[in-house]
Amino acid sequence: MTNRIADYLPAWWKAEHAAGRPERPPPPPAGPGAASWLEPVVEIVKSHPGAALAAAFCVGVTVAWWIKRR
Repeated sequence: MTNRIADYLPAWWKAEHAAGRPERPPPPPAGPGAASWLEPVVEIVKSHPGAALAAAFCVGVTVAWWIKRR
């Protein structure tokens, strides 16, 4: 994930917080089936974050409405 905020932080903050941060272990590898359909979705979300958020909101409202009606 790209950290777009780090470019705007002051230098003293970066130096202070980078020294105390432990290394994260790498994420577990996804299966070949998941990566093949997940990668295009991630690219769409990266290029159109507003549309992806609106779509997720609409899906959430629809699911909530469907659950309520049952």
